[in-house]
Amino acid sequence: MEEARFSPRLEEFDAVATSVQARLSCANCLISVVETDVLHALGITDGEGRPGNRRVLAANTICQHTVSLGHPVQINDVRGTPWLQHVPTVEEFDIGGYLGVPVTLSDGHTVGAICALSSAPRDWQEEEVEYLSEMARLAASRIEVHLQDVGETVQSEAEDEADRIIGALAQLRSAAISVHDPDGELLFANRGMADQLGLTASDLLNLPTQEILTLGSRTPSGGMQVRMQTEQGCIRWLRVEWSRTLGGLTLCDWTACDPKDSPPA
Repeated sequence: MEEARFSPRLEEFDAVATSVQARLSCANCLISVVETDVLHALGITDGEGRPGNRRVLAANTICQHTVSLGHPVQINDVRGTPWLQHVPTVEEFDIGGYLGVPVTLSDGHTVGAICALSSAPRDWQEEEVEYLSEMARLAASRIEVHLQDVGETVQSEAEDEADRIIGALAQLRSAAISVHDPDGELLFANRGMADQLGLTASDLLNLPTQEILTLGSRTPSGGMQVRMQTEQGCIRWLRVEWSRTLGGLTLCDWTACDPKDSPPA
């Protein structure tokens, strides 16, 4: 990566990392790019959703192998893998399980990796690999936006990013995801909104996004429980994790809540 041309807004990538951490219920998530012999973390969580240290020698990481191989690396038991036991970041980040996916640009150039880390050994599932792969494509699209020529307008960048986000998420079936414009209007909902949550087209138009936008105006990412009434008149409690994109879009990741864990109506 050419640092002179690459100066992204790190909070954008922190928001993606926080979303992955919440969705996969993992201890940490890192989104990194290679700069010579160093991995620079564009997005990172430290186990409590706060940004952590952003630079580490590539040779001291597992992600170096994800980048060099150019395909997902799934390690269920890191400490039980002899060639990884003495990698410095295994102890630093208390890594028990590792799932990494390369971040590859549209020209085929792999520039970094996104990884999910668990503190204990973990049997990673196929749908988790699929989800992280989609987030890797989303991270790559954001990197490409930042690498565009300085002369391009902010509006065209936002439109390009929206196309990339929606194109990537359209293929995702293992999660329920929606994208909203700055006014809260629904721009896109993937198949998971119906398959995972059982929501109809009418239900999607009544998603409680105003509460999210109110909070989202103060923080670029977060999560909350929301109450909605379906087309059939049923009350549903949903958990939503949201993040704001460069172009002002709101990306929402929805899951159903257990009623006993929801606040009273």
